[in-house]
Amino acid sequence: MQISTNCWRAAEEGDEQDKAAWLKTKRAEEQAESEAWSQQYRMPPLEGTERAVAWGVR
Repeated sequence: MQISTNCWRAAEEGDEQDKAAWLKTKRAEEQAESEAWSQQYRMPPLEGTERAVAWGVR
């Protein structure tokens, strides 16, 4: 059985939205864990661009 192009596109768009939501949740969890770790070990704050610091902290 083959689905129509419109149905396939709708399904793919839904998958992308699910992936984006999952990734956002995963990044928030990683950020919270890394902040707790940084506080526990009294790490100094990182310096750099916002994007680089967010990546470095994770």
